[in-house]
Amino acid sequence: MMEYVGHNLLKADAPDKVTGKAKFVADLSKEGMLWAAAVRSPYAHAKITAVSVEDASACPGVRAVLTARDIPGINAVSPTGVEDQPVLAEDKVRFFGEAVALVVADSLAAARKGAALIRVDYQPLPVVESPEESLQTDSPKIHDQGNLCQAKKLRKGDFAEAEKQADLLITNTYRTHAVDHGYLEPDACFADWVEGKLIVRTTTKSAHHDQHQICRVLGLPSDRVRVIAAVIGGSFGGKADMPLICMTSLAAWKTGCPVKIVYSREECLQTTTKRHPCIVTFTHAVRKDGRILGVKGEILLDAGAYSGYSSSVLGRSLGNAVGPYAVEHIEIDAKAVFTNNPSSGAMRGYGTPQMCFGHEGQMDQIAEQLGLNPWDVRLINALKPGDDSATGQMMREDIKFQETILAAREKAGTLPQGNNPLWIKKGWGVACFWYGNGRTGLPNPGLAHGELNPDGTITFYVGSPDIGQGSNTVFRQVAAEALHISPQKINVVSADTLLTPDSGTTSGTRLTFIVANGVKRAAEDLLLKITDFQKKEGLAGCLPKVMKTLGRLAGEKGILLRGEGRFDPPTVPPDNETGQGIPYGTYTLGTQYVELTLNLLTGRVQVDRIIASYDCGVVVNPVLFQGQLDGGTAQGIGYALLEELGLKKGKVQNDNFDRYLMATSMDVGQVDAYTVPNYDQLGPFGAKGIGEPATIPTAAAIINAINRATEHKFRMLPVIPETLVAAGRSGAHGRS
Repeated sequence: MMEYVGHNLLKADAPDKVTGKAKFVADLSKEGMLWAAAVRSPYAHAKITAVSVEDASACPGVRAVLTARDIPGINAVSPTGVEDQPVLAEDKVRFFGEAVALVVADSLAAARKGAALIRVDYQPLPVVESPEESLQTDSPKIHDQGNLCQAKKLRKGDFAEAEKQADLLITNTYRTHAVDHGYLEPDACFADWVEGKLIVRTTTKSAHHDQHQICRVLGLPSDRVRVIAAVIGGSFGGKADMPLICMTSLAAWKTGCPVKIVYSREECLQTTTKRHPCIVTFTHAVRKDGRILGVKGEILLDAGAYSGYSSSVLGRSLGNAVGPYAVEHIEIDAKAVFTNNPSSGAMRGYGTPQMCFGHEGQMDQIAEQLGLNPWDVRLINALKPGDDSATGQMMREDIKFQETILAAREKAGTLPQGNNPLWIKKGWGVACFWYGNGRTGLPNPGLAHGELNPDGTITFYVGSPDIGQGSNTVFRQVAAEALHISPQKINVVSADTLLTPDSGTTSGTRLTFIVANGVKRAAEDLLLKITDFQKKEGLAGCLPKVMKTLGRLAGEKGILLRGEGRFDPPTVPPDNETGQGIPYGTYTLGTQYVELTLNLLTGRVQVDRIIASYDCGVVVNPVLFQGQLDGGTAQGIGYALLEELGLKKGKVQNDNFDRYLMATSMDVGQVDAYTVPNYDQLGPFGAKGIGEPATIPTAAAIINAINRATEHKFRMLPVIPETLVAAGRSGAHGRS
């Protein structure tokens, strides 16, 4: 048993957050601060023929009016990949609410008044509302090169051979809609021009990437731009709004004054990225004993107006399309296409919840049509050590997927029935998943360095921000374990481009497995240097007792005791033609079981109980682990039963939380989290990530439970009360 890893440790920022002392971007202020407000397009697709700013410029309190012509560098940004989104639209708008101009003023009211005075002449264009429409040959072109954002494919074996050998072919189409991240804190940015340098504090997942984008737009060298991640009030894959940080930075650079932008909730819901809507069709070729011989599929993602994260989400979706199952023959084609909807981006699970909804629906259909138990069908096909994944990656000995199924099955027991009215139904469902930790087949090193301070404490510097999930706490525990000192003696500085190395983005469930590994190696390197210094000084005693003395001595002699660490998991990029490769260094796997009660008269579904059985290696902090499971399953419940962005001609119809419904504590039943004992060979002290995996299987398990209880086959998310009531009245089977 370890001394610090595997135990609870209070998050260092928790007291400030619960007492209201924490300073979010909206709380930041400075003498002479200006406010900025964007002028946004009332069309989802239109040409810009003229922009008149004279009236706004003359408005009392307005300091500057900025358009694309005021951008000194390159007017194109992206959170990753293809940089095709303008900071301020110049000749065309591609989604409703796209920023066309920016008004900077003494107050928010003055900025908004000035923005209302700007006249933009538009020539409306036909709106492309769906990916199916986008693919039509006569569909309007959203970008000059056409409407195809990205295409990928996965090939393994020969699906035609699987068809020949199969006793059963099962084909179904599954659909999911756009949903919002729903973070409480709105997107915000504060930028200040100080002595010829720009200092930016923002809600971000990657301070270093933001710095690169700002430099690109303003034409500044990196040593003149400092980006610091502020206290962040939720992300879940969001908070990567490059136009926001670049608009704020442009305003500060132009005026020489501190400038703040805080989005309204309507701006958050209308203009920031969403989870990719998805249409996926699977054909499973199956033997009568339940063994899956092959999978054929088509994946279609709605990228929205710009590329954003679509390429990487599409790649992860493709690699996860088959699920955590051993399948010999695979033929899947995947596309992401542009529409005039809000841009899609990273959201908890990164395309995998959509795939899980599909492949786990198929698993239940296999069981039903062959008269088999759903648990058994999953066990028969589960990946085990020595098996090849869909991408040809051999599973190591430390994979414990089958064990998660068995543990969930044991904990589930027998579903209580009771004497219920005919319109009250009880249901149970199960869903399995896996999720690679890190970026898909790409270099994504976790860098860190640690320094001994004169007071005997140690500070670690890490570039990836803590976005509320507690990564800085995990870093402290891992470093404490490596150094054999109390975590109370360890501090973490994260996401400050002046002080910290670029450790990569806070995304892809990479911080525990990858970045904490970098922290561990930095701690081990520092420990060697400290003990060597102790020997040279002839100082006896165990390290915790002499650390303060060593820090003081090193400081007096001008010696910097610093350890550096780097970890980049061994991966092989997926082949362009086949998708074969080693996309991730390790995987988090698991099974969720759901019990629910539904009322066919009202359509209300109450999730009574969730059992989450996971292989996530060694749990660094049990309370943080449970918190991730609680929050993740709540988001999964919302995805299954409540959340849907209402879009009409590209405009969000439910653009505030009074109409965009999310799960509350009243919607979430008991969540029992279990881990299968395991020690990951590559993880820091055997640990793997849990942030995104917490959400992935929940919606699939819920819909499987509803299907079992009602004997309907729902294949579209969300299943809202109106849908259940209508299905109950019609008695019809199927929904597509």
